[in-house]
Amino acid sequence: MAPTRVEYEQRLLSLAASARPRDLSCGACCYAPAPPLILSDYVCPRCGERGVLSIQEYPQLAHELDACRELLSEIKGLRVELLETGFCTACFPNAQGGSLDLVVHHDHKTSHRANGINSNDLVLITEFLAGETKHEGYCGEETPLQKHIPRLRQLLGLPEDTK
Repeated sequence: MAPTRVEYEQRLLSLAASARPRDLSCGACCYAPAPPLILSDYVCPRCGERGVLSIQEYPQLAHELDACRELLSEIKGLRVELLETGFCTACFPNAQGGSLDLVVHHDHKTSHRANGINSNDLVLITEFLAGETKHEGYCGEETPLQKHIPRLRQLLGLPEDTK
């Protein structure tokens, strides 16, 4: 059985109280970023309609789509789904733009929708559910997972820590 919201809350509190990890990697600094894609093929997972995403229309999301789809399959112990709202003109003919949203299903009655997510958000969730204390960011840079507790709370639909 999947953990409850209360159990996730307790795990976040435990993470916040834990000692920060030592020996964090600063990551690779010698890589040049890949040139941005100008066009990206898109197949709607909802209706199967084929289309093209342009970097001008969706500057941050076109390259994130495949990464988010792949990372979603790595999340274990939490029922989640990726909503690709607005990318498909057949499903969303009047959409004003696209957005990657994450729906977290806590139980049969409760779910939470986090708008505008990216692949780093899914990595945070995967690391948290695996009990990690470090977050591996872009180019291998490591930071304490504690630093990301506010974002994890937003993603999981938990109230902000008022302490």
